[in-house]
Amino acid sequence: MFRKKVRLFLECLEDRRLLAGTATQIDTFEMWNGGVIPSSDASGVTYHPPSGHLFASDSEINEIPEIFTGDNLFEISLSGNTLHQAYTSNNDEPTGITYNSFDGFFYITNDSSAMRGFARYDSNLNNPLAIVNTTHDVPNTVDPEGIGSNPNDGTLYVIDGQAGGAQVLVYDANLSFQYNFSVASQLTDPEGIVHGCNDLFVLSDADERIVRYTTSGVVIEDYDLSGLSPDPKNMKGMAFAPTSNPLDDPSNIAAYIVDLGVDNFPDGRVYEVVLSGCQTSGNQTPQVDAGADQNILFPAGALLNGTVSDDGMPDPPVVVTTNWSQVSGPPGVVFGDPSAIDTTANFPTQGNYVLRLTADDGLAMAGDNMSINVTDESVVTLDVRVATGPDDAEQRATGSVNLTSSDLEMDAVCLEHRTSCS
Repeated sequence: MFRKKVRLFLECLEDRRLLAGTATQIDTFEMWNGGVIPSSDASGVTYHPPSGHLFASDSEINEIPEIFTGDNLFEISLSGNTLHQAYTSNNDEPTGITYNSFDGFFYITNDSSAMRGFARYDSNLNNPLAIVNTTHDVPNTVDPEGIGSNPNDGTLYVIDGQAGGAQVLVYDANLSFQYNFSVASQLTDPEGIVHGCNDLFVLSDADERIVRYTTSGVVIEDYDLSGLSPDPKNMKGMAFAPTSNPLDDPSNIAAYIVDLGVDNFPDGRVYEVVLSGCQTSGNQTPQVDAGADQNILFPAGALLNGTVSDDGMPDPPVVVTTNWSQVSGPPGVVFGDPSAIDTTANFPTQGNYVLRLTADDGLAMAGDNMSINVTDESVVTLDVRVATGPDDAEQRATGSVNLTSSDLEMDAVCLEHRTSCS
C-alpha cells in the first residue's frame, strides 16, 4: 500500500516552468583515437574517485568481430589520452555504468533480451555479483539505458528509454525497488542519468538536452546541448568528474557526455561540459583507507585500523563522521564502536568477510573496503614430508608386508609388533 501511494503522488506532480541552464563545452576527445582506446561504440561513462579515472562501457563493440577482443569496459584518463585497463564484463550489451562510492561496487545496465536490468560488479569487472531484472518490478521496462548512484546513501537510479516508457526506476542500496516516475513529458528518448548536486540529470540525444530533476521527479532545470562541436551523433551516457585540466582546482566539476557515434563504427567521442547551477563549494571528498586485508583464526576478533583525511570543508560543520559496516559474508559481524576509525570486529563463524569504512564530511561521502578471511582454529591441516629409510616397508591389501619398497612411509617394526610409531 505504501509503494502504491508513493507512485500515485509522483504521477500527480505538476512540472514547474523550466529554468534555462547553460552548458559550456570546454573540451572533447575521440574514444577510438586511432585505437588508443579500443572502444567503437561507447554508451556509458562513470567516474571512479579511488583511481581518478573514467570507466566507459561499450554496448556494440561485440558486433564488430574484426576489432572485438572480448573487452567492453575501458578505464581511461580524464583527458582520454591514456587507456589504463580494459575489462571483459561477460555482459554482452553493457549500456550504462556507475561507480557507487557508498558501497564500492560498479553497477551496469543491460537492455539485451537476455537480461533487462542491471548488475552489480566488484573492481574486477568480470562477473556479476547480483542481477536485477527491472521488468519484475515495473512491467515493460525493457529499455534500461543508463544508471546513476547517490554516493551518500547508495540509492540507484535506472533510466528506461523510449521503448520502456521513458521513466526512472529507483532502488535502494540493497537492490530493493522503491518507486518510479516518468520523464516522458520532457524527454523523447532518455539515454543517460547521473546523480549530482543532490539531484538527477537525465540526457536525451533525440532532444539534444539534459533535464535536471529532484530525486522525486520534479523538474528543475533544462540544458541545451545543440551547440556542442563537432555535432554529436548519438549521445548516450554522462558522468560528473573533476575537469581534465591538471592545473584546475580538483573541486571544479564537469559533465562528461559520451557520444556513441555511428553504430558499429569507431567514431565515438566524449564531450567535457560545465553545467551552470551545479558547481562545488571547493569541498573535496574525504580520503579513506580501510587498512590491509587480514587472515584470522576463529573465534579471535580483528583489529581494524583505518585512516581518514579531509580538507576541513565545508565550514561549518568541519566534522567528519565515520562508520564501519559489513558488505558481505555470513551475517552478524559485531563492531566494538562502528563510528570509530580504529575499532574491533568480531565474527559469528568462519568465512570470508568484506567490511567497509565510510567517511562523510556533511557534503561528500567516500569509503573503502577491506577483506577478512576467518578460519576455524580447530581444523588444522599438516603437510609433513616423510623421509625414506632402509627399514621402510609397504603393506599390501592382502596384509603382506614388502620390506624392500623404496617409497613406503611405515616402519616394519611397527607393523610386525603393532605398536605405536614415533
